[in-house]
Amino acid sequence: NACGHHHIGHVGILGVDKKGEEFYQVSLGGSQGKNACLGKILGPAFSQGEMPDVIGRILNTYVDLREESLERLNGMRSELHQRGFLSVRHLLRHAGYRDSDLFYNEYGKPLLKDGTHISITHSFEFSAILLSNRDAGVDIEKNREKIISIQHRFVNTDYDSLSDEDLIRQLTVIWGAKESMYKTYPYGGLSFHDHIAIDPFLFRDGGSSGRIVYGSWKMEYDIFFHFLEEGFTLVYALSRD
Repeated sequence: NACGHHHIGHVGILGVDKKGEEFYQVSLGGSQGKNACLGKILGPAFSQGEMPDVIGRILNTYVDLREESLERLNGMRSELHQRGFLSVRHLLRHAGYRDSDLFYNEYGKPLLKDGTHISITHSFEFSAILLSNRDAGVDIEKNREKIISIQHRFVNTDYDSLSDEDLIRQLTVIWGAKESMYKTYPYGGLSFHDHIAIDPFLFRDGGSSGRIVYGSWKMEYDIFFHFLEEGFTLVYALSRD
């Protein structure tokens, strides 16, 4: 029987045998003491050769985390949410930033201390950040059939237009474009249906234009989209300052 220490470590490692070969199961987010909790397993076990790189990446990210970020991470019950949180911090580090450079306004909009615009997205196993000198938003969405049943919530036929191309992918682009524009708005209260619009597009265009009109606040955007091989759609919006 395995020792239980790895189950409650911030980073836990358990050796496992697979047909005579050494593999290691990694868990994140455990805690000991009064509020003890078990860590969440980070996907399938890693081979012995993969472990130095895996541990290096995890430790680099953990060491960089503020105490409040560690508390937030440890409070996440979903493994996917934990992985998304850590992967975003890893991307920040890759871009030359630290966890301490990132903060949020009262409406949840992410900001960087040096004034660079940032947008964050994660969906299932994908994460992305967008850095720009213009206000910008990014969104990754999985192409799923259920989007057809909710299109009335975000497609406004007075402004948004659909072609005869694949409906699920069209709706995913429209949702992603509106989500990306929404992320640039510094306040709350926007309606995808009433206040955010995207101009007609074809898949071959790879882009479009859009706008937010809400009271006296108006902003025009350039929209870009890419269909990923794994069945996901990446969309981002850049404001026209």
